[in-house]
Amino acid sequence: MSIQTKIFKKSFSFLEENLQKDFYCENFNEELTKKFYENLKEQFAKNEIMEYRHEIRKAFKSFFSLSRQHISIIFKGLNTIVLKDLKKNIFGESSQQFHQMSQNLIKLRSFLKDFEVSPGVFMLSKKELLKVECNYENVGDDSLKKELYRESAKLAFELDEKDLVFFMNEKLTIKKYIENQSGQDRRAYGLPVDELEKLKNIVFENNIQAEIQNMIDSLLASKLNFLVISNDYFRKHSIPLIQESLYKVASIYLNEDTHLELRRAFVNYILRENFMKIFKEFAKKLLELHAKREKRAEEFLRFYDGKVEIIDGVQALKPDIIDANEQRWNAVSILPIAIGKLRYDAEFEKLNMLLDKTDEKKQEVEFQYLEAKEEHSKLVEVKNDFDKKLRELLNESKVLQDENYALKLERNRSGNNSTLDEEIELLVSKIRGLQREENGIRTQTKDVNTLLSSAEIKTKNLNTELRVISRRFQEDERKIKNLSKTYAPIIHKYELIIDAVAKALMSKY
Repeated sequence: MSIQTKIFKKSFSFLEENLQKDFYCENFNEELTKKFYENLKEQFAKNEIMEYRHEIRKAFKSFFSLSRQHISIIFKGLNTIVLKDLKKNIFGESSQQFHQMSQNLIKLRSFLKDFEVSPGVFMLSKKELLKVECNYENVGDDSLKKELYRESAKLAFELDEKDLVFFMNEKLTIKKYIENQSGQDRRAYGLPVDELEKLKNIVFENNIQAEIQNMIDSLLASKLNFLVISNDYFRKHSIPLIQESLYKVASIYLNEDTHLELRRAFVNYILRENFMKIFKEFAKKLLELHAKREKRAEEFLRFYDGKVEIIDGVQALKPDIIDANEQRWNAVSILPIAIGKLRYDAEFEKLNMLLDKTDEKKQEVEFQYLEAKEEHSKLVEVKNDFDKKLRELLNESKVLQDENYALKLERNRSGNNSTLDEEIELLVSKIRGLQREENGIRTQTKDVNTLLSSAEIKTKNLNTELRVISRRFQEDERKIKNLSKTYAPIIHKYELIIDAVAKALMSKY
């Protein structure tokens, strides 16, 4: 056995005997370095150790690679060995934690099948990760935290480069690459529908239809403008442009660190779910332009005639516009229905604006009426308080007057009596004070009665106005109802045509 091999084996054996498998490389300190060199010196001379340090380097790298640690080694004479974790370039101060957490996560490797939610897709909640002490919750940077979890999973579960790891609905999701996966699974990367639905509600907060409508309006005003594009352009570019637009919308709402493949899977899920709705909106725009007698819109519709045509040098059967009742439509037969629908929309909008205006006025008068009633109630309370106070004063004054009368009778019987005179004088003073207070309350009551009379008139007038406006509101509602009834046959045909045109726009040929 060569001396190189001996030094390698001696070095590797020392590391195996003195370090745990999950030992973090940068914790290799001076004490271990001293012990390591002392161990080598038992068998090798200093010059041999210095000459074959590349074997020591190889032994260290081999040992730490077993725990997926990639290191660099610095030798300083025969006194110092410094090990550096190369992942510090990525994880910085979290590198040692990454190593420890990854080792902890290995405990789940043999149980990974328990977390399979669909073929090749595994989802682990934070709770499951914490159970095996894989915990990065102390990391403040959310993007770094998710990256640490993802990389730990790649290391612990020995994933291939084609396997995907990302967070979905706060669950660590592993999507293993499956060769020849079916079309539907491939489009959504095999991710479970319930999780995609949950993600949709979180991302768009139940406002997804408004976002999709904004996207459709933007496309129809620019890249899919029927007054500019051809049928062939629409056939080739509509779906890619929809995907691109949906991707931009989703990217606004998804976290910046959301995995690229998850974004794509999510967008494809949203597209499949709303595919018919999107093309029906395209059909509505096309019919609106046709109703306004736009020549390009008419030409666009005329294309769908079910005839054979050479397209891109290939014979193709063009789609036809056939509704659910098997009725065939073309640009000419569609025109009066489209015009009727446009007229209905204009009249409906006009009536609806009147209804909104009446409703706004109704709410305003209702508020004023409630305020007037409240003011009237307050005035009634004030009047009642004055009446109560007046009764109390009259009762008190009567008691004093009766007492005064009795004292005067006693004085008349007994003759002059200075004590009685003083008592009578005091009573008279009190009675006069009560009379002054009584006069003040009567004046205030008169003023309140005047205000109360005005409040009653105001309340009555507002109540009358409210009844008039309510009747007008009911009349506006009746007009809208009659309008819908009158146009019902046209609307029914229009909806059938929209569905048929949308299917024609979606057709491949």
